[in-house]
Amino acid sequence: MLDPQIRPTLRPGLRGALTLVLALAITENAALPREVQRFVAILATGMVLFTLFVNGTTLRRVIHILGLDRLSSRDQALRDRILALSYTEGRDAARGIAQTHSLSSSAVEQVVAPYEAKIAQANADKRAPEDLTERDRLAFALVALANNERVVVLAMLADRSASPAVVQVLLDNADTFAEAARNEGRLGYHRTSEAALAFPIGFRIAYFLYRRLGIIPFLADRLADRAEILQSMRFVIEHLRPFNEHEIHAIFGERITHIVAEILDQRRDAISSGLDALRRQYPDFAAELEVRFLRQSTLREVKARFRSLFDEGLIGREVFTDLERGVLDANATHERPRFDIGLNTRQLIQQLDILAGLDEGQLERLSRMLRPLLAVPNDHIIRMGEQGDAVYFIASRAVEVIRPERRISLGSGQFFGEMALLTGQPRQADVVARSYCQLLVLRRADFEAFMDANPESRATINRVAESRKAMNASGPVATQHSENRA
Repeated sequence: MLDPQIRPTLRPGLRGALTLVLALAITENAALPREVQRFVAILATGMVLFTLFVNGTTLRRVIHILGLDRLSSRDQALRDRILALSYTEGRDAARGIAQTHSLSSSAVEQVVAPYEAKIAQANADKRAPEDLTERDRLAFALVALANNERVVVLAMLADRSASPAVVQVLLDNADTFAEAARNEGRLGYHRTSEAALAFPIGFRIAYFLYRRLGIIPFLADRLADRAEILQSMRFVIEHLRPFNEHEIHAIFGERITHIVAEILDQRRDAISSGLDALRRQYPDFAAELEVRFLRQSTLREVKARFRSLFDEGLIGREVFTDLERGVLDANATHERPRFDIGLNTRQLIQQLDILAGLDEGQLERLSRMLRPLLAVPNDHIIRMGEQGDAVYFIASRAVEVIRPERRISLGSGQFFGEMALLTGQPRQADVVARSYCQLLVLRRADFEAFMDANPESRATINRVAESRKAMNASGPVATQHSENRA
């Protein structure tokens, strides 16, 4: 069969029109000699006529001679399998209809006989097993799954359960899934699944601008996009399951269905993990997004019910039109809720037990020193070997301190980065965000002023620093986890 990537080159009309347009632009250019204009006009016209009358009349025959219009052995094996299945279903349907309507056996045999012959022919012509290996069948199944994913996403666009920008992302993902499965099978599909969950370039740019210049709105929009994309992805996965259990099972069998189910489970778990991380940090936004999604999905079901009643003849056109016009929220836009990344310094200070003993005046002065910071999953907040310039207080979620000999988790209410400030030595560990973390950053000069003005907090910080110093001096240990009160 002709490769889709070849087909665009077989459309002489557009290329011919473009050639003539460019040629006319040259012939109208007074700066060129008359002979050049005439030569270009004749050459362009000749090329277009040659394309139309020579290529156009011989191209089909050339394609047939080269075998570009014939199915590959893999496609032929798949076709044979689908034909056998379709004929079997047609034969069984004919017998079921005959039984329902009490038709004669002679009529049944007359209708069923051609199907039986086709089934026998398809089975006789079936390719050898090596022509359609398990790997081939899995690749075909994953391509079909990606094509069905595109259908589901387009349905989401029709009922407005996802914004057009999110739908475009999901459609691009579906096309990439299909191409990766076609070229690399399961491995390509898995790589595409991981890439689809990674932070896109737009998000990384927004995060860079936030960390370097403090620009928040752009990052807030990208976080809202990510939450909606992950929610829509999970919806798509749930709709792919019935397709796998029925259509893919019918064509490719139990083994392939089981493998595809495992792949879908892996995708669902990864998507749920990313969505849960956002939901834990921003529960209000996640709840509003779920309400919006549920409202639009419910509206779709109501409208589908109206359409079913109309198609079945139970209501007329006038009633159907009136129902659609008067349906609840039929004309509402249901815009996405506003996303607040939640970096109010005073509110974050209230989540730190170490600062609980400060009076209102002290808190006011401290709030002017502290700088709120949002860290995204897997972001390196501190890198080993850097010079320490700040201490970090964890207002929510968790980070992981990574040293060559151990890993230590720190949670809400705890702090890190004080060792470099107290000792003057470079950073002794990497610190990586394990979720969306809200931090409060206290620079070196402000940290020293804070320690001098708050003896109780200074004693707490020194005690923790001594404990960590002793731990660092001890031998290698297994991964440790501090209490996470997130």
